[in-house]
Amino acid sequence: MAHVNPPRRIQTAMSRMPLGPATIAVPLGSVLFVAGCGLAAAWYFGVAKPNRGVPGWMLGWVGGLFALSGAFVTAKAGRHLLWKRRARSLAFAWQRDYPWPAREASDAGAPGMRQHAAGVLVAVAILVPLNFGLLLSFEKGLPPGGILELIPLLGLVLLDLLILLSLAYLVYRAVQRQRFGRSRLVFENGPPLLLGGELRARLEVSPLLAAAHECTATLRAVHEYMQVSGDDHTHVAEVLYEDSAPLEVSPTGSAQVRFALPANAPATSLAEPPTRYWELVVGGKCTGIDFEAVFLLPVYATAD
Repeated sequence: MAHVNPPRRIQTAMSRMPLGPATIAVPLGSVLFVAGCGLAAAWYFGVAKPNRGVPGWMLGWVGGLFALSGAFVTAKAGRHLLWKRRARSLAFAWQRDYPWPAREASDAGAPGMRQHAAGVLVAVAILVPLNFGLLLSFEKGLPPGGILELIPLLGLVLLDLLILLSLAYLVYRAVQRQRFGRSRLVFENGPPLLLGGELRARLEVSPLLAAAHECTATLRAVHEYMQVSGDDHTHVAEVLYEDSAPLEVSPTGSAQVRFALPANAPATSLAEPPTRYWELVVGGKCTGIDFEAVFLLPVYATAD
């Protein structure tokens, strides 16, 4: 498969979209952090109290959740602003787009796991008071509304099950990383890699992959954006270009990677929206736990 028409939607383990304009995200995150700290402090010193029947600690919990969310947004957007300031002194446009390493790419699995774990922790933090509050309302038996009153409870149980599945996925990825270790892709040309040229690189992985039943490398270009429909905002990741090839991994854990880069494909754009990027996805079917690694690639239209 080459150009994908129409684009095919995928689920990504790691979003590469910036958190909106950093100059707006920093003050908004700061306001959220201060408001959360204020709410937690008001609960701690007894200035604010929840409604009757609601435990006092829930105010502190919600305040802490707001403060942590604000700190996360501020820190991420602040790092992006600092990078943009440092990048002004770099010579080429592709260098100012993203902090690319000099000669190799590392597996994005660890950052993806951290991002996934942060999302799960936030979801758990939100669901804890919801679970507690809803169960508290049912402690005296079924409400007068009958079975219809159980609909919120069933929805909450479904969300809890989704969180448990996410935790199971994190455990699986952790065991996978412990088994196969760190992987890297060493460039033989570039960076940058130029559209109309080719990707030539050496893949260094665990020697266990030499005994894999099947090992493939997939080059793909991804477009990531927010789809707005009324008040709904949906995160979308679409594959614009895709090409696959089998990999022969040596007993020492190395393999040669060769892919043509089409001239009429989109170039990488990570600093500002629209977010487009290229990645190499390596997968191997092994006994027990399969292997997967994802490498972000610096693919641009020109080196200048």
